[in-house]
Amino acid sequence: MRWPTSSAACAILSDSPLPAGSPATDPAPRDARPGLRVVLLGPKRGANVGAACRAIKNMGAGELVVVGGDYDRDEASRTAVHAGDVFDSRREAATFEEAVATSNMVIGTTSRERPWSIPVEEIGDVLADADARGLAASGIALVFGPEDRGLSNEELACCHRLAFVPTADEYSSLNLAQAVVVCLYEWRQTSRRSRVGGARSGVGGAPSRVVGERSRAAVASDDAPSADARAQSEALADLRRVLEEIGFLDGDQGDRVMATICSMLTRGGLDEREVSILRGMARQIRWAARRHCGAKGGTRGNE
Repeated sequence: MRWPTSSAACAILSDSPLPAGSPATDPAPRDARPGLRVVLLGPKRGANVGAACRAIKNMGAGELVVVGGDYDRDEASRTAVHAGDVFDSRREAATFEEAVATSNMVIGTTSRERPWSIPVEEIGDVLADADARGLAASGIALVFGPEDRGLSNEELACCHRLAFVPTADEYSSLNLAQAVVVCLYEWRQTSRRSRVGGARSGVGGAPSRVVGERSRAAVASDDAPSADARAQSEALADLRRVLEEIGFLDGDQGDRVMATICSMLTRGGLDEREVSILRGMARQIRWAARRHCGAKGGTRGNE
């Protein structure tokens, strides 16, 4: 399996074919909610994968996507117990980028503080904000790294938001399966609060912790639908290339700076219109830079 490298952070998403013998593409439990996807990168223990399947079914979440990982599939199937259907219908992706390509918000989980200076927020707050923005129904991916190291800086830089589970300072690291079930519990609670808040808003009840129907209407009134991770990543790749071309990302801190730019731009979730503007801005910067340098072949609006 090929992990994202520093130079490829936030790069164009891959269209690599799935390995031979993988489960069918895009299957999910029949009663799954399509708004949530659990992505496990390189899991090492089949028991953790099976426990993640149980958590998905317990909390009514959507599909499981596994990227690589040298885990015991028989053990995973046994550990899943009554959630064997979730394991059997899992999708196996060749790359991290492929796993999240159709998601509108990619949430990376970590126990580290501000990797590459990227803000890390409590998982409940991130999910509540995503729900208030109307993104919960259009595709959230919760990403978990391998048991022995978690997500790398480069992988975290490809996520739109970073989240942690608040734990005791003395021992903050959670087992992979524990982290999955806690995050999915928070997601389920957010969904329940949202539904209750929406129902109460019509009868003068107390407001929910999650922003209610008024915000949902504001989100829904925007003509531009949310952009998926593939479109956002392609736009950021365009921006990275032009920033490298003009020398803005030169030096040892280039990857760190680009990670911060990615975080700034995707934290609130980009819609398709914003992605189009971002790509147009990258083209205009390139055109202006080439014109300034007297380079040939730079045609305005067609670069």
